[in-house]
Amino acid sequence: MQGAQATGRADPRSYKEAAAILNGRDRRKLANNTWLERRNGEHIAVRLHQTDVVTYRVDGTTVLDSGGWRTVTTKDRINRFGPQGARVWSDRGEWRIERTTTTPWLRAGESQTDRGDRSAAFADGVVIGPRGGVRSAVVRYMARRLGLNMRGG
Repeated sequence: MQGAQATGRADPRSYKEAAAILNGRDRRKLANNTWLERRNGEHIAVRLHQTDVVTYRVDGTTVLDSGGWRTVTTKDRINRFGPQGARVWSDRGEWRIERTTTTPWLRAGESQTDRGDRSAAFADGVVIGPRGGVRSAVVRYMARRLGLNMRGG
């Protein structure tokens, strides 16, 4: 877990970490207007206002969704509570998603500094697999156009 809070708890980045923070409860406050909430036996969500911006699934996948609210705060919550190694950023108002660690998004023999623009357009509902692969048809299409290897679920 990362990012110690004033409460001494670390920020969740996975289903397992979120379940440990909930510790049997159905909800717990994480930050201003931001709650960790159990959705059912297989999902735990980080809710900002009325939008589940990050949803952890028991199978290890994580869903990212702005709910159409492309704000600095929404982006902050997705980056703060989203899976390790994935980052959402904006370029002239367009949201992008990229890996920030060694990743299957890079071609064989390519280093992070060689990659150029190895990001893809962010799409609401993008699913990040437990090993960092992207499982969204829209993002996979954009990744193929950029020549990215999206295997590695």
